[in-house]
Amino acid sequence: MTEIDSAFKLILAMLGWLRRRVHPDTSPPALNRIADDLSDAVRRREENLRDQLLSGPGSAMDLRFRTGSGAMVTAPAADCGPRYRGLARTRRLVVLGDAGSGKTLLVSNLILGLVADLGGKAGEQSSNTRVPVRASLASWNGNDTFSDWVCQRLSIDYGLRKNVARALLDARRILPVLDGGLDEMDPSDGEPVRADRALHCLNKSGWVNQPVIVTCRTDVFHRLQELRGDGGLHAANVITLQPLTPVEVNERLLGYRVDQFGITDSEAWAPVTDQIRNHPRSPLAMALRSPWLLSLTASALRRGTPNAVQLSQCSSPAEVRDALFSALIPAATSGERTRSTRAYTKHNVEIWLHALATHLECQRRAGLGGDQIRLDQAWQLTAWPSRILHGSVVGLVVAATVWFVVGPDVGAVPRIAEAVLAWIVWGLLGTMFMSEIRGTIHARRLAWRVPDRTRWPHAVATGALAGLAVGMMTGLMSTAWSGHAVGIKAGLAFGLAGGLVAGFWDGLSTTSDDRLALGQDAHRIIRDDAAFAVGVGIVLWISFTIALGAVLGVVDALKTALPLGIPSVLMIMASFGIASGRYASATTIFAFTRQFPSRPADFFEWARSAGLLRVNGPAYQFRHGTYQHWLATSGVDNGLPAAQRSGASTAEIS
Repeated sequence: MTEIDSAFKLILAMLGWLRRRVHPDTSPPALNRIADDLSDAVRRREENLRDQLLSGPGSAMDLRFRTGSGAMVTAPAADCGPRYRGLARTRRLVVLGDAGSGKTLLVSNLILGLVADLGGKAGEQSSNTRVPVRASLASWNGNDTFSDWVCQRLSIDYGLRKNVARALLDARRILPVLDGGLDEMDPSDGEPVRADRALHCLNKSGWVNQPVIVTCRTDVFHRLQELRGDGGLHAANVITLQPLTPVEVNERLLGYRVDQFGITDSEAWAPVTDQIRNHPRSPLAMALRSPWLLSLTASALRRGTPNAVQLSQCSSPAEVRDALFSALIPAATSGERTRSTRAYTKHNVEIWLHALATHLECQRRAGLGGDQIRLDQAWQLTAWPSRILHGSVVGLVVAATVWFVVGPDVGAVPRIAEAVLAWIVWGLLGTMFMSEIRGTIHARRLAWRVPDRTRWPHAVATGALAGLAVGMMTGLMSTAWSGHAVGIKAGLAFGLAGGLVAGFWDGLSTTSDDRLALGQDAHRIIRDDAAFAVGVGIVLWISFTIALGAVLGVVDALKTALPLGIPSVLMIMASFGIASGRYASATTIFAFTRQFPSRPADFFEWARSAGLLRVNGPAYQFRHGTYQHWLATSGVDNGLPAAQRSGASTAEIS
């Protein structure tokens, strides 16, 4: 009875452990801790994004907007948080403005202001305190419920388990901030059908009167109001960012020239500043009412391409925009190139960014996001070729492992058959369709230490529990086959090995909470995933070898394990490193097709430092959505003038 009771207790402990893994703790104290980690991750991401939008930390600007009542307000960006908290009506906010008017910057400052309030409330989060989380509406296809989509974004963007994300949402701990807003859900040349469906979801039971922040271009929102016959987002406060006045444009140009660039001679800039002052309705003055185009103009005037005279002679705001956009890649590639960047010529970079922009636009039209890309998504630029190549390589590794494991004693035909079957089922098909089997593929991560975390006591308990389970099962099977002596020895050996593997796995692998505390690096996620796969493979093989040594002796164990070591480790690495494997397959294809750089990680970082891309958390995105759209429709130089190359996109002025 004692043995039965011990076995029963062990089974109950294992079931409890499995339950905690599948259903993590979502009690109020646990949610407080998760919300604290989430707010820290949001703060780090938004500070980085704001610094990129403002061209460096410490930069500041005032925002001028009109409220729903018609009042004009000018306020520092840092006041966004207090103003939102002071809203008399329900905290549903719509931020309107023309493309490039500063909606993203306003939202970033608003998020940082709200997150700052959470900094001193660790451990005492109240039920009405919400963590503001930015998400792009372009990734919502409108078919899922809004709550399901928010949970999915929390899982993808911040690594939260979906049941934890759902618990946070149900506890009213999340404030959705929908930048990349309603205007990006539908093609620019069509009716806002998906955007209308999104508003319908936000206005019905479950989210009606719930706090939410939405951005949209003014013209698109007014069109939505016409189609719906109502105010758009019900019970919402609406503010509209105002274009810059000619006086503000010249004041900011002066600030760029003197304060930021240190240029005291104003002669080279005079054709632009004089035209804005003397002809406030000219195409140039109208174009530079956008803060986005104004910042591009300052950079262009600094380097002299296009120069002030060329800009002042543009016949339309669209031509100003095209001239500024056309100069970005030549300016980025004009400097001295190193050995690693020698392929980054104007022609190649145009082709590569056009391919990236086209891919993202296709993703946006399909309702799959389309505003950013992570390194573990770079393989999607080649889609099925990457799947096939990756699956074939993994299949070969698996087949080679099976070939060695089966051995020559079973005969050539069964040996070949089993290897081919393993190649097809496990390697080729299993790996090719891993996206459908496991959902969205994410890079994984190991970490020796996580701030404010004590993982090793739990890892020791996990290792002890797993060791007992493995030891008992191995011992019972070995006893049935070879007697009690071998059974006891095998149980102890494999139990110890299994315990070590499980303990190290639990202690070194990172949960969603750990990744929130650690933060995420856009440039390192593939390296982290590869390190995860290598670590798992080596630890499992060493543990297996130690266990064999205890049962068979050191010499026999090495004779058995060494021939199987390399294929076994490779098989484990291939099975666990799906994200890094897909990335490696894509880079191989890029090296032959030249459709994209053979080292996307290095290229993304170069483009970020060159001002063509920016980083948002673990993802890269174009500096502005209008630039992405322009590149996708007209961004590759085909010998035509910029105004003719702009095609359908000339109607959209940033």
